[in-house]
Amino acid sequence: MKHAKLNHNKQFMFGIMAMALVVIGVVILFWLWCFPMGNADTPEAKRYAIHLVGFQGDSLQVSLDDQVLLDGAVDGDTCILGSDYPEKQAVLMVGSFRTDELVTFEITDEDSPVTVWRENEEIKMRKK
Repeated sequence: MKHAKLNHNKQFMFGIMAMALVVIGVVILFWLWCFPMGNADTPEAKRYAIHLVGFQGDSLQVSLDDQVLLDGAVDGDTCILGSDYPEKQAVLMVGSFRTDELVTFEITDEDSPVTVWRENEEIKMRKK
């Protein structure tokens, strides 16, 4: 009776295929771990909206805490600026280069949108 010879090449190929599947699985697992799908569990950022009314042609610098929103001349009569900011309370700073004044306002995330306008050469703010 003849014995069937083992085909070592076939066994070697099956081993390589199994190792390739393991490597592909590890790569996919690493990819999903490093680049998770969806949004991260971070606190939701609030969007501040700042409306500048009546500053056409003026050179302004508008900052929200340490973030500069506008630095230059205002093109239109109404300018809308926006910023995502995770803080509950922030300081809005409006600086006018024409009158050389800096006005600060404290705003909260519930105050948005904020309207800033000039009245009798004085910068004022209205919440909602």
